[in-house]
Amino acid sequence: MTVYQGKFTCWNDVVREFSPGSDIKEPSQVYLAVYDLGNYEGYAEVIWRQGRKYYLLEGSHCSCYGLEETGWDPEEFKTKKLFIEYLKKCKRNDILELVDAK
Repeated sequence: MTVYQGKFTCWNDVVREFSPGSDIKEPSQVYLAVYDLGNYEGYAEVIWRQGRKYYLLEGSHCSCYGLEETGWDPEEFKTKKLFIEYLKKCKRNDILELVDAK
């Protein structure tokens, strides 16, 4: 699976779209960063690990705005175990395989 997909090609793209002007350092591991644009809308999902914590950042918008309206407010999982439980509950086997392999 390609880590950066859609409009995201690197970590700087993620930061620029969600939090323009911020200097948020690249995490130790990015599992998925996808930003898909439809006709009049966009949806993004970013999953990463920094140290022992795991993060999920989601955002969407209509054609009038971008992800900056969503803001930088990721959901934090303090342990790998909690993050894996969340992924199982959401049936995110695609990400579960990546996280379990690391």
